Amino acid sequence: MLESGAINLTTKEKENLPKMVQQHIRYLCRRYKNKNRSDAEMFNTRRLKNCATDSRKRTLFETRMRVIDRFPVALGKHRQLMVHLGVAGTSSDEEDEENPQIFRIRRRRELSTRVAQLKSNLDFVYALYYKGPGSKGSQLNHRVPSELVATRPFSIAGLPITCLSRRWLSELSEAEKEFYRFQPHKYDYSFPQELFVQPNEARALARALSVNPDSPIL
Repeated sequence: MLESGAINLTTKEKENLPKMVQQHIRYLCRRYKNKNRSDAEMFNTRRLKNCATDSRKRTLFETRMRVIDRFPVALGKHRQLMVHLGVAGTSSDEEDEENPQIFRIRRRRELSTRVAQLKSNLDFVYALYYKGPGSKGSQLNHRVPSELVATRPFSIAGLPITCLSRRWLSELSEAEKEFYRFQPHKYDYSFPQELFVQPNEARALARALSVNPDSPIL
């Protein structure tokens, strides 16, 4: 078909075609294998559950960045840390089997409780300014603290040392400490209390923080 010109491909696309075909064949083989394994139903249920968890993590990370970018003067200093942590440094959650509307947080034991509090503050401000009465879109998931701990490997290097759990740090070998390349400076966790206000005060707050009050805040 390529020789007859039935398919119009660029030179680069023709070069990549064998690789693309191989990838597609591997994908089909994987799908067939997963569909016909003895525990296919359990496997697919677990896979879909993991996909949903990852999706919630990405959404949570994006909403926190949205809050920071909405108040650049007040919260801009936390942007670099949140970007550094990324989705990998965002706590996942697990739906409560007895209460489907509640999600139990799987905390990252490697991170300081002060990092967790900073994230909670961002979540609170997002709920206050973007999810008040009459807001559009889906409502926030009800996430609650729990004893669950994330089990995925932690590979984020270069964080300020005060962003890490002291207990976890004490468990690391010298080689592991070299791998993580911790920064010695003390992180400033300060958070403006003025953001913890009722939505009907938003316009006055926006003026006080040099935010355009005409932009939608709720």
